[in-house]
Amino acid sequence: MVSARRPRLSLEPLEPRLLLSGNVNVVVTGGSLVITGDVQNNSIEIQELGGSGSGNFRVSSGGDPTTINNLPGPYDVPLPVTKDIRINFGAGNDVVAIHDAAVPRDFK
Repeated sequence: MVSARRPRLSLEPLEPRLLLSGNVNVVVTGGSLVITGDVQNNSIEIQELGGSGSGNFRVSSGGDPTTINNLPGPYDVPLPVTKDIRINFGAGNDVVAIHDAAVPRDFK
């Protein structure tokens, strides 16, 4: 009787995977807070600092590592927001959370 040799099975690890997140650009133009995203997934949180109606805002990364102005957040907006908050994220699975904020005029 001839015995067949069984091949030895083994596992090898795969390379690590990095979930891609996007970047948002944050500027104040003419008193409006303008946030523009890219085609990647973006998740941010917007919070008004110093109490409702102060006009001082912070933009932070939400549940993923979205960068803000190509840097890790949070980003304290250097100028007061006296008009609108405008957000254009483009394509992607995007999330915006707003905390403790009074928008002076419109949220677009």
